[in-house]
Amino acid sequence: MLRISSVLLLVLSLSQHDAASDSKQKVKAEMDNQIINNRKFGDYGNRSALPFTVALQGDVLWPDNPIKMGEICRNTPVHLALWQNVVVADCGSEFIVLEKSTGNLQWRQTKYDNAEFDLSEKGIVKISHAARYEVVGLDGKVKECIPLPAFLDNSRLLSCNVTGDDVFYLFNYAGSKYVSPGSSPASVNFTFEHMNKESQVSMWSRVWRQEVARWVCFSSDKSMVHIASENNLYSFPAVVEDDQMVKVRPFTSIEGLSLNHDDEVLVIEKTEKGRFLHLIDQSNIKMQTIELDRIGIIIQPAASTPDGVIFIAAGKVLYCIDNGNEVWRHPFDSAQKPILFSVLSDKSVISVSGHSVFVTDSEGKLVFEKFVIPEISCRPVVDSDGSCYLGGKNGVVCLR
Repeated sequence: MLRISSVLLLVLSLSQHDAASDSKQKVKAEMDNQIINNRKFGDYGNRSALPFTVALQGDVLWPDNPIKMGEICRNTPVHLALWQNVVVADCGSEFIVLEKSTGNLQWRQTKYDNAEFDLSEKGIVKISHAARYEVVGLDGKVKECIPLPAFLDNSRLLSCNVTGDDVFYLFNYAGSKYVSPGSSPASVNFTFEHMNKESQVSMWSRVWRQEVARWVCFSSDKSMVHIASENNLYSFPAVVEDDQMVKVRPFTSIEGLSLNHDDEVLVIEKTEKGRFLHLIDQSNIKMQTIELDRIGIIIQPAASTPDGVIFIAAGKVLYCIDNGNEVWRHPFDSAQKPILFSVLSDKSVISVSGHSVFVTDSEGKLVFEKFVIPEISCRPVVDSDGSCYLGGKNGVVCLR
C-alpha cells in the first residue's frame, strides 16, 4: 500500500511540475510575441525620438462607438504605422487601413502566409511567404506585384526592407513545425536574403543554423544590417559580397537591439551578474557599458534622442539615461503590464500599459494619466498634429 501511495505521489508531483512548466512556457511565448510585435517602429526607423512634440489632453477623437470599432478590427492590432492620411494596423491575419481624421475603414486585406509590411513613398509594401512582393496604394489596389523566391515551409518572416531596387528580408524556419522566437534553438535556423527587385535574382543569402533571429535594424542610409539572436549580434553591409564581411559579437542573453541617431548599436544584455546596456560603434567596437536595474521585463528596445539621451522601460518603470548615468526613473504604480512608449522631441514620453496612458515630462514627472477602454497591445503612435493612436483588443483609438 505504501509503494502504491508513493507512486501516486510521484505521478502527482510530475503532473504538477509539467503544469508549472507549461504555464511558464505559455508566459514566455506571450512575452516573445510582444517582443516581436514591438520590434517595429513605424515611420521613424529604430530611433524612436519623434521630431516634434504634442500636448496630449486625452480627449477621444474617435471612435464614438467602441463596439463598432471592435467590429471593424476583428483581430487585435499588433502594430500601427502612419502613412499620409491613414493609419495602417497590422491585425495579425489582416491589414486594416483607417482614415486618420475619422477612424473610418478605408479598406482591409487578408494577410496570407504571415505577410510582413513596410511603408514607402509608393504605398504599403508587403512581402509574403506566398512569394509575392506587392505595393498597395491608398485605395487598396495593388500597384506593383513581383514574384519572389519561395520561402521554405514552416517559416516565419520577421522583417522586410525595400530600398530602391533592393529587397532585404529575414525569416526563421524549421523543418517540422511553425517557428516562433520561443522555439528551441536546436530546431530552427534563420536566413537573411538580398534580392534585386527588377531582375528577381538573389544577390546574397546566408543561413545561420540552430539560432532564432529576434531583432533586426538597418542603419539610417540602409547600408548596414544588424541582426540579434538570443546570444549573438551579427553586423554586416546590406549589400554583402563575401561571408567574411559578417562580424559577430557574442552575448549572454540579448533583450533588446536598436540604433541611435549616429547609427551606433544599443544592445540590452542580461547576465548572471545583472543587466547592461552596451553602446557599440559601426566598426563593432564596444564604446560604453552601462549597468541597469535587473528588475522587470523588457519588451521594447532602448530609444534615444538626437543628443544621445537614452530611454528604457523595464517592467513598470521608465528610465532616462544620459552620458552613462541615470538621470531619472519613474515607476508607474497603476501600470498593469510592462511599459511600451514613444519619446517626443522635448524628451517627454507617452507610455502605455494595459488600459492606461501616461505622459511624463523631460524631468520624469507624471503630467497626464488616462484610462482607455481597449487593453493596449502595441506601442503608441503619435502624429505631428497632436493625435495619439493606440491599438488594443477593441481596435484602434485616437486621442488628442
